[in-house]
Amino acid sequence: MNVSIHPAARLGAAALLALATMTASHSATIAPAQPKATTLIATLASPWGLAFLPDGRMLVTQKGGSMVILAPDGNSVQATVSGLPAVAAGGQGGLLDVALDPDFAKDPWIYWTYSEPGTGAETGLIGTAVARGRLVGTALQDVAVVYRQVPKVTGEGHYGSRIAFRGDGTMFVTLGERQKGSPAQDLATTLGKVVRLNRDGSLPADNPAIPGARPEIWSYGHRNPQGAAMRPGTDVLWLNEHGPQGGDELNRIVPGGNYGWPLVSYGCNYGAPVGDACRIGGGTHAPLYVEPVSYWVPVSIAPAGLVFYTADGFPQWKGNALMGALAGTALWRIELDGDKEASRERLFGTLGERIRDVEQGPDGWLYLLTDSGKLLRVSQDVFAITTTASPTEGGSVTCTPNPVALGGSATCTATPGTGYVFESFAGDCTGSTCALENVTTARSVTATFIPATSIPRLVNLSTRGAVGTGEGVMIGGFAIAGAAPKKVLITARGPSLANFGVVGAMANPKIELFAGQAKLLDNDDWQNQTAAAGGAAAVAEITATGIFPNGLAPSNPLESALMVTLNPGAYTAIVSGADAGTGVGIVEVFEESGPDIPLINISTRGQVQTGSNVMIGGFVIQGDAPKTVLITARGPSLADYGITNPLANPVLQLFSGQVVIASNDDWQQNANAGDIAALGIFPTGLAPSSPLEAALLVTLNPGAYTAIVSGMNGGTGVGIVEVFAR
Repeated sequence: MNVSIHPAARLGAAALLALATMTASHSATIAPAQPKATTLIATLASPWGLAFLPDGRMLVTQKGGSMVILAPDGNSVQATVSGLPAVAAGGQGGLLDVALDPDFAKDPWIYWTYSEPGTGAETGLIGTAVARGRLVGTALQDVAVVYRQVPKVTGEGHYGSRIAFRGDGTMFVTLGERQKGSPAQDLATTLGKVVRLNRDGSLPADNPAIPGARPEIWSYGHRNPQGAAMRPGTDVLWLNEHGPQGGDELNRIVPGGNYGWPLVSYGCNYGAPVGDACRIGGGTHAPLYVEPVSYWVPVSIAPAGLVFYTADGFPQWKGNALMGALAGTALWRIELDGDKEASRERLFGTLGERIRDVEQGPDGWLYLLTDSGKLLRVSQDVFAITTTASPTEGGSVTCTPNPVALGGSATCTATPGTGYVFESFAGDCTGSTCALENVTTARSVTATFIPATSIPRLVNLSTRGAVGTGEGVMIGGFAIAGAAPKKVLITARGPSLANFGVVGAMANPKIELFAGQAKLLDNDDWQNQTAAAGGAAAVAEITATGIFPNGLAPSNPLESALMVTLNPGAYTAIVSGADAGTGVGIVEVFEESGPDIPLINISTRGQVQTGSNVMIGGFVIQGDAPKTVLITARGPSLADYGITNPLANPVLQLFSGQVVIASNDDWQQNANAGDIAALGIFPTGLAPSSPLEAALLVTLNPGAYTAIVSGMNGGTGVGIVEVFAR
């Protein structure tokens, strides 16, 4: 039999689930950062490059030609690395940058740049080179030069050079123009270029095809780039480079881009009066050359080192670029808006230090190398979050991060222990979620847990009504909240109802379970389960719950059942008759596991008739405290969803045992109609959309309850009864 599933059959559960999973959004002005610089060591010899080893120790290059390993606290030199090749130490040259292979943990390659002296026909000439070796203990093994700048030239300045690894494992190397100027535009050389290499020095096949250029060239027209970093979340290289008199630049590198040197600069030639009139080539780069993201005039700051900040230590600086300044003796922070500068700030100018390199440490703080031989750590105050579980055995509470930096945020999560469920937060958080924002003092968070058996919750939801064909099948929707799977037993009963005096009971009900439009499982005759539904094991598990009325399993073999574990979400159970049979049936959903994962809604659509064929919805509240529920009976609004014979004016009665404890016809006549309306109007909320529909918002003690839906003045038609946990 083909059953057409109308969207209205699922909308109630889905709407509630959306409301139940909503979390409040917060916005707060973050307290300004208050960075402080601490000197960790002051006896390094012209340090140039810094890289963190996985265990927290630091590799530091010293321009004279040595590489040292610092202790994780940065306060002492633990060892000097052996196996380095000779360098041409003089002027701006020597041992320069250092970087770890992205796969260092698997194979301990490190890479470094240095000014390499020429030999043979190149004696007396110098060029930037890239070498690598495996760091074994404190010694380098398998050392090899993987790239040499072309050509080697005279002079001791403008070597570049920084290494930055791309996400695909290739590496960029920045190369200065060696104070020669025009070769930066000569594509037959790699002076004043950025090159992209494979880690072994071979060339990637997808480097830009620049007419007449060497295949390793990625960009050109650079002067002396001494800072480079990949922008997080992208494969885009950024670098900074020295201008002449003024005109220092922060650049976003595009493949094949020409950055203009020495044809254009916002700086001036040495000796020229500083000002706009002396700008080389007029200053403006576009349209022939790539414009810098930012530049410094009228005097140079001599930028060096570059990092994009990603950690929690300075929440105010996330995504910012930070770079050192040599002549400018400062740390510069550049806030970006997309790929444009939004603002910039000069920091630590009073220290008077030439800052050579900037790196983010594994602890989230910034580490600076200075030409004077210092390693500085830049940090700010942090504040601890004290966490308490009540009772202690009830579970645990974890806040991340903890401690929290000034102005930072933390999210706290409560994890119940065995036999307990989370109730609420207290202290600096209240309610069911905990997000601390703009932290400026120590905080305290308590998570309260209660025994699982004491939770006021819905544990069983059942509806009895007439089951027809086509639009007249019975459609039961339910929703599971929480963040973990929950096991439920779904049953469809018919024949056994005759034992309780029901006339016209359905002879052979079948059940189909849907998530959205996708059918998950089905069953006809509960003792015959398909392999997908669990087969014989599922039959045994259902049987183990006991036979109705003393248990949950159907008492008639022609009745249907599914024992299934479901993720949080909205589901629909369709009850119809085998071979298009009709009659009175019951669809039920029972909680089988996860008392901390609540059933929060059941909505059943079916034929509402008269006499014993009215629609009867039953539910059970378990726990040791009252529970508020919203019960609705809808009919007229179903016409908006294509139902041809909706119940025109439903009446709702709520029973405890044989006693009517509440009733309603036309929900807006309730004394608490305002509270119901505050839940929003269906379909985006829970309150009925028609004034002729019925609703009750009541707080009930633990126990079994029955909601009966009938038509005003004996009216009949298709209706929906729903129970929402609040």
